[in-house]
Amino acid sequence: MKQKAKSLGNLSVFMLAMLCCVLIVSCYPEFKHSLKPTNSLKIDHSILGRWRTTVDGNDQEILIYARKSQWLDIVYIYDINNLAVDSGLKLIVLEGYTVSMPSGKFLCVRLKNDCFQSIENDNNKDFLIFNYSFSDKNELVIRILSSEMFESLIGNGKLEGVIEKGFSNGTFVYRIQVTASSEDLSDVFSKIEPNELLRNDEYKQIVFFRKR
Repeated sequence: MKQKAKSLGNLSVFMLAMLCCVLIVSCYPEFKHSLKPTNSLKIDHSILGRWRTTVDGNDQEILIYARKSQWLDIVYIYDINNLAVDSGLKLIVLEGYTVSMPSGKFLCVRLKNDCFQSIENDNNKDFLIFNYSFSDKNELVIRILSSEMFESLIGNGKLEGVIEKGFSNGTFVYRIQVTASSEDLSDVFSKIEPNELLRNDEYKQIVFFRKR
């Protein structure tokens, strides 16, 4: 029997945007520098493998592979069986790493370059950061950060960053870019209560099930 994630309605587009760095519907914080591991970089092997979910009839998969460098390669596949789309399935290739902190476990990801070559040392690509946990060993729960919290942190001077909000060429632009160093960002993540960092409404998470 196929398991189904909670329907996200019009926010299904947002979930796609969340994973591919294209902020189409809702603003999501982007990070010039990502979280710094507490000690040395180390993969959380529990996250590796093939994960699948269904959102509004659209099957989606995430395949997560380990590198020797302790980074991850992530292949996100969507529109697998979407009858409303004639062009077939789509995929996005990302890379990143996992970090464990007092406030939880986090997946830090960014798009790979057009040639699908590693850009581990390329600082020109912004990161997205997601909280993750396991409701059991076969259920991966990905939660999204609170845009309001990071807008407030930047506005109050607790984190360096830029907020763009307004119309540009007839299009409303709302962008939050955190430019703080990895050290400063990690310090903030360590001091703030976990639930304050995360969005807390009906669109707060998406659940993937381990594909057997």
